[in-house]
Order: sequence, then C-alpha cells, then structure tokens
Amino acid sequence: PEVMQVQVSEQKKSINENGLKPINLSENLKNLSDLRQIFVDVQYTKTKPETINNLVLCGPSKKTGYILNQAEQKNKKVKNILSNVDITAFDIKRLLKAFAQLDIKIKTNNIFDVQLAGFLINPLIRGQSLAEMSREFLDLEIEFDQSDTDQSQGIKLAVIVELSKHLQTEFEKPDNKKLKKVFDEIETPLINVMAKMERTGIKLDTKYLEVLSVEIE
Repeated sequence: PEVMQVQVSEQKKSINENGLKPINLSENLKNLSDLRQIFVDVQYTKTKPETINNLVLCGPSKKTGYILNQAEQKNKKVKNILSNVDITAFDIKRLLKAFAQLDIKIKTNNIFDVQLAGFLINPLIRGQSLAEMSREFLDLEIEFDQSDTDQSQGIKLAVIVELSKHLQTEFEKPDNKKLKKVFDEIETPLINVMAKMERTGIKLDTKYLEVLSVEIE
C-alpha cells in the first residue's frame, strides 16, 4: 500500500539523518553510561552463529548509535554499563547466550524482549520475525537484508525502539493486564533460565539408552 511505503521512506530518512556512529571509548563512553535504557541489535559472526561480531546500541531518542566491535565489547567499563542498564532487544535469549561468552550478566528485571512481547500480544502472527512484527504492529513493510551495513542495522534498531514503545503501550491496556503479569512474572524470568539450559545442554546416560534400545528392539 502507498501509505505504508511512505512510512518506510520516512523511517529510513530519519535513520539516515541520525546515523550510527562507531563508538569512541575515550569520547563517547560517558554518553553511553548516561543512558538508563539501551536498545540492542546484534551482528553475529557467520561462522559461529552464537558469537557476537558487532553490538549495535542506541538510546530511546535514536539520536546517537554506537557500534561496538569484539575488542570494545571486552572493555570493562562497557561490560559494567551493559550489566547495569535496562536492555531492550529482539530475541533476548539469544543475546544472553552471546553475552555469557563475554561474561556480561544482565539482571532479569532489566530486560524487555520485543519478540516475546509481540508473541503474547498476538500469538497468531504467522512468523515471529522482526519484519513480521513490524508489519503487524507498526504497519511498516520492511525487508531486512543480510548485508549488516550501518544503514541496515540502523533501520533494524529503529524498528526495535518503535516496537518496544508500541508493545509496552499495548500491555498498559486494561484488557492486557493479565498478559502483562504473565510477561513480567513468568515469561521474562524464564528467558535467562532457558538461555542457561541451552548453553549447558543436558547429560545423557548413554549406557542406559543402549540397554533401553535393545529392550525396545
């Protein structure tokens, strides 16, 4: 639809004007530490899908973006900032598993998972991708490419910010009061538990399974 195309155009224009700037730790770290809420998108490495290549960050205003490469992610000040702010992202469980490799620990009550919130608000969305949720909740018809360019990451990050605002507004509606309780008290605390389980794996008694296999045959 024409209206949706205009919205996409305006969204891209806004992102291009504000831009994403590579973080300079000596000059911009103070600005990052001033933020009480950080929106995160992640560029994962192509060879190791659970390993972070670059972290792309911004605050609620979207005025300044930061790109942290692998070396900067290990900076103690950066790790301390990320461990003590509210984190909003799409698919936080995957982010937590990657953060664990960097020894970054996030408090459960400091996270907001846009993907999970969108699923609770409307579990009938055909796909739980960022593009699908943008279409459902924001009327934005955006195709996210795989180029991981600054512009592409900037668009994704801006969409995450807008989705977060929209979904939190949805949770405040009287009809969604019970959903908000489920999100806060059940689903969100389980994110960290599930991330740890997936990282640790399970222990199998292979000898018993061999015996059981023989018995079944």
